[in-house]
Amino acid sequence: MHCAPPAPETWTSHDLNRLARAASSDHSGSTWQAVLSRLVDIHPGAQRALLAIRQGTHFEVQGVAGYPADLLNLRLPLHTERAWYGQSESAWHSEQCRQLSGADLQGHLGRIETLFGPQDHYRTLREQGDLDTLQANLLQPFTCNGEVVAHLNIDGVEGLPSLPEHAVNLLRTLIQRSWTASADAHLQERNELWEMARLGDLLRPITDPHELLQTGLRRVAAAFGATGQHSAQPSQLDPTRSITEPCLDGLLTLTWSAPPFSRPLAQLSLRSLADRVHHAHLRGQQRGSLLESRNHALELIGAALEARDLETQGHTRRVAHWAQQVARAADLDPEESEALHLGALLHDLGKLAIPDAILLKPGPLTDQERAVMQRHPGLGAALARRVPHLPDSALDVVRSHHEHWNGGGYPAGLRGEEIPRPARLFAVIDTYDALTSDRPYRAAWTPQAAWAEVQRLSGQQFDPWAVQLTAEVLGSVE
Repeated sequence: MHCAPPAPETWTSHDLNRLARAASSDHSGSTWQAVLSRLVDIHPGAQRALLAIRQGTHFEVQGVAGYPADLLNLRLPLHTERAWYGQSESAWHSEQCRQLSGADLQGHLGRIETLFGPQDHYRTLREQGDLDTLQANLLQPFTCNGEVVAHLNIDGVEGLPSLPEHAVNLLRTLIQRSWTASADAHLQERNELWEMARLGDLLRPITDPHELLQTGLRRVAAAFGATGQHSAQPSQLDPTRSITEPCLDGLLTLTWSAPPFSRPLAQLSLRSLADRVHHAHLRGQQRGSLLESRNHALELIGAALEARDLETQGHTRRVAHWAQQVARAADLDPEESEALHLGALLHDLGKLAIPDAILLKPGPLTDQERAVMQRHPGLGAALARRVPHLPDSALDVVRSHHEHWNGGGYPAGLRGEEIPRPARLFAVIDTYDALTSDRPYRAAWTPQAAWAEVQRLSGQQFDPWAVQLTAEVLGSVE
């Protein structure tokens, strides 16, 4: 049923001013007690009131007067509230009030409960709201942008009049303001959740804990409109405008100019970032320990080669040390630097498979013996592949450090920049140390003679860039 024809005006301008003052003094967008209490005081026949505001697929009780406060935040399904209104769709969207009383009201309640069966919110309303004694109910819908975003229930005695138009207009303004603020807050929260998901994708590839901290803190702060900081001892903080999380012997801090709306979500994001940084730090420590153990093992392999007199004493240690110096001078990226160093440690591993009669022969090798000797880079790469956590780029150094810039090397006859850059650098380092060391078939050359020979082979056997760079580094060492 629709409301009866409007009753004679029962509100005065003074009443409307009283309601407006209640709204401006106590209405905060989420607390409606003062507004509804004043409404019940003013409206003839009213005994209590309940306001439910739309939240997605349900309404939520956000204000009560005369009802127990336990009803606040009660969720009311959209379909049951639409049935409780009971009028046409056009009436619902045109904000026509609905009024029921006496037997009609109790019959309507019974039909809804029969239609939908047991409902938790009905049970709560019956227990908290004494629906069995309800005499009259007025339901006033409110719309925003053509959608019903709230409805006001006023309970009282039979003959409860409809609200005057100016009261409806004032309440609509307040409800729309509250609903818009709530919608904006939910939109902001959704955007922040989306930023959190994007943040996870952004940070996942980062393994360095300090880079992870800096990048993550910058993005979290931007997502929540805060200022981010990591410090050992932050300055005095206002707890209403800042949050902190322990991280790497310090504190991550987010600070706002005013108390934030999404404080719990921001705290969760900051805690998640701190956890990521902590685990990255632990992984780095574990990886560092593993790599240190691996490098010690590779040094032992080099020492084992020298113990069999397969190389001049200290060759592996020297070329590995020089490789690190050259890598720094060449400004290689971390992957190439590691490849050059590890490849230096393992570069002659394949000689373990070469017979002593060939490897230690004091005179020139025959063509057949030379062919066997030239197999050692490939054999070394095959053996080195079994070393745990050894990058493929280090295998390139083992396999290709005897390739020549002009294509005349072995085992694959690579030419120019087909040869991996770390292998080109190491070829110069290895040759220089070999020339300046005693071998079974000749005495050591002087450093000057060795550099003259390397320079002579620049552009033929060696990359000219690698020769120049290595000469600058090792020449300063000599």
